[in-house]
Amino acid sequence: MIEILLKSKELLYPENITEISASNLEFHSMRFTAYTDVELNWLSENYNLDFTIIKNIRILKRVLIF
Repeated sequence: MIEILLKSKELLYPENITEISASNLEFHSMRFTAYTDVELNWLSENYNLDFTIIKNIRILKRVLIF
């Protein structure tokens, strides 16, 4: 699920990242739940974010569980 709080205080609930226009989106917060690497890569590319630590934690959890 994706939830976007715009600066106009409107909430958007796009079904997937293809429905989000990153170039002209003015928002206060963007929340992803049940995200995949596709969403993380999209955020990284569009907003110059580094999710290395999140990916490393996922790998560590997989190793510890199995």
